[in-house]
Amino acid sequence: MKGLALLLETKRQLFHLAIGTAIAALVVLLPKNLSLSILFIFTILIYLMRHSYKTIYPLKWLVETFDRPQDEKTGNPFKGALHLVIGTAAALMLFPPLPAAAGILVLAWGDSLATLIGRHHGKKKIYRSKTAEGTLAFFISALLALTIFTSVHQAFTIAILATIIELYSPIDDNLIIPAATAFFLTTI
Repeated sequence: MKGLALLLETKRQLFHLAIGTAIAALVVLLPKNLSLSILFIFTILIYLMRHSYKTIYPLKWLVETFDRPQDEKTGNPFKGALHLVIGTAAALMLFPPLPAAAGILVLAWGDSLATLIGRHHGKKKIYRSKTAEGTLAFFISALLALTIFTSVHQAFTIAILATIIELYSPIDDNLIIPAATAFFLTTI
């Protein structure tokens, strides 16, 4: 990945990191039902935006600035954003707010930093397009995020499990990482 494509992916991942962190904060600070209502509204808005982005300039700018070109070409603009909101809402519906927020933070920090490190510095491919450097960045980010919510020992174990899921799961990580992490946090 070179030049403009790398710059676009960097902007996209920084936006992903900021939005995911903001959603995690929202989940911690607001009552669960209010957080779910806001996520539901965002899901509807993103779905509607997918069908009108070409005619509304700010939406067209968002797609051009933050979306992967292949998502627009395949008729899937805002796919990552939609999956992020659905995955975070699912985690919050299934688990208490703090484990859900931990899962959202693991996704926001881990996925973003794994992509940034892997794309910029990754040399050793280990599975599909994943690199050892990106996977290590995911693990370290997940570990740091989890230590906000639990002991270092438990965070270490859950970070390993989340990293394995992120590396090998055929399901979009935006959909699975928040709920899987919250599940581990409530059961381990």
